Amino acid sequence: MDFTFSEEQLALRNSTRDFLTSKVTSERLRQQWECGDSADKDLWIDMLDLGIISATIPESLGGSGLNYVDFIMLAEECGYVALSESVAYTALVVVPLLLELDSAISRELLSDIAKGRHRIVIACPLTGLLEDAASASLIIKFDLNGNLLFLNSEKVKLSRVKSVDPGRRVFKLEKVSGEELLADSSRSGSLKKLVVNAMSLANAAQALGIAQRMLDMTVRYTKDRHQFGNPIGSFQAIKHKLADVAIKLEFAKPPVYRASHSLFCKHPKADLHVSHAKIAGCEAANLSAKHAMQAHGAMGYTWEYDLHIFVKRALVLSGSGGDFGFHKARILDSLLSESSQLG
Repeated sequence: MDFTFSEEQLALRNSTRDFLTSKVTSERLRQQWECGDSADKDLWIDMLDLGIISATIPESLGGSGLNYVDFIMLAEECGYVALSESVAYTALVVVPLLLELDSAISRELLSDIAKGRHRIVIACPLTGLLEDAASASLIIKFDLNGNLLFLNSEKVKLSRVKSVDPGRRVFKLEKVSGEELLADSSRSGSLKKLVVNAMSLANAAQALGIAQRMLDMTVRYTKDRHQFGNPIGSFQAIKHKLADVAIKLEFAKPPVYRASHSLFCKHPKADLHVSHAKIAGCEAANLSAKHAMQAHGAMGYTWEYDLHIFVKRALVLSGSGGDFGFHKARILDSLLSESSQLG
C-alpha cells in the first residue's frame, strides 16, 4: 500500500507555502499585534480568493472538496508561518462539523463561508474559549445541556483572554442572547468528540510546521554564527541537538498523517490516533523550541529577534485542544480497555 502523498497534494502544499511565506512575514505579524483584537482582513480575503479557506467545503457548495488528508499539510504551512488567522480551525473543525450536521442551515452556512459572507468560529468544548472571535460574524458553541447553538457575534459580549503568544487572539463569552439551535443534546457526545479531535489534529499539524520553522531558523543561524573561526553549526554538540529535533520531527509526522486519515475514514480508534498525533506533534515542537533557544543563546531571548514568535506559538498549541494530560489519559484508557489489541 502506498502511503505517500500524491503529486497534486504536494503541489498544493508547495503553492500554499510560497503564498504564506511571501505574505505572512514577521513584520506583518508584529503589525497585527498592534491592532489588538482585529484580524488581518486583507490576508483573509487573499486566502479566500485562493481557495485555502474553503478547501474542505464540497464543490457543490462552492469549495474544493478536499478532506482531512488533503488539507493536513496546508495546516502545517499555517504553523510554519505562525499564522494568526484561524484558517486551520475553519477548514478542519468548523467545516467538518457543519458537514456532519448535514442540515439545510449547515449547508447554507458552508456556502456562506465559501462566498466570504460569514466567518465562523467555534468554542472549544473543553475550555469554552474562542479563537479569533472578535472578527467572526457567527459563533458556534455547546450549552450546558449539550445543545449545539449558533449565534450572531453582535449579540454576544466577549472578553479577551491574555496569552503568552501575542499573535493568538483568544476570547471567552461573557453575555449571550439570541441563540439558534443547530443540533439538540442527543448528538452532543459524538459532536463534542468530533470538535475536540479536529481541534487536536489542527494543532498537531500546526505544531509540525512550527517545529520545522524553528529548526530551519536554527540551522541558518548556526551556519552564520562563528566562534573560534568556525561556524557553531560545525560543533558536534550543536549537530547532535539539531539532529535530535530532526529525528523527533520525522517520527511525529506519521502519527499526525495517520490521525487525519482516521478522522476522514471515521476509524473506530480515531480518538487514540488523534491523541497520539497531538502528543507527538507538540513534543516535536517543544523540543525544537528548547534546542533552538539554546543554540541561539542570548540572541534568541530578545524581542527583536523572530524566534520567540514561534516558541510562544509552540507553547500555546501544546495546551489548546486538550493538553498532554488529557491526551495521555485517553491513550491510557484505550490501551487498558478490554477491546485493546496490543501489538
